[in-house]
Amino acid sequence: EVTGGAGVKCVVDGIGANTWELSLASLGRRGICIFFGNASGPVPPVNPLKLIGKSNFITRPKLLDYTSTREELLARSGEVFGWVADGKMNVSIDKVFSLDECSEGHQYLEAGKSTGKVLYRCSDEE
Repeated sequence: EVTGGAGVKCVVDGIGANTWELSLASLGRRGICIFFGNASGPVPPVNPLKLIGKSNFITRPKLLDYTSTREELLARSGEVFGWVADGKMNVSIDKVFSLDECSEGHQYLEAGKSTGKVLYRCSDEE
């Protein structure tokens, strides 16, 4: 509905098993689907013939390949933190747990309740 039936150019899917089919279906012509997480389980093997209809692409990047040196890590993280500081990227924080609540935090994540980032506070200071 949002794209008037054209589909989106890019999907970034961190959920995995429960969303991969919808993610692929929402792509437009020559769209790319980036799978990066397995919150609901891994994405099953995808038949390449599923991609032919709209000339779609899928990828499963590994962070280490993009930050293999300290220089790359600093450059990439500096760019991302710059986007956040400039308001070009918003970070949605769903819930903050203290370190004493680590177990509850992991249960919260595993239950699929998070709707944004889940953080752990290292001290009582805000």
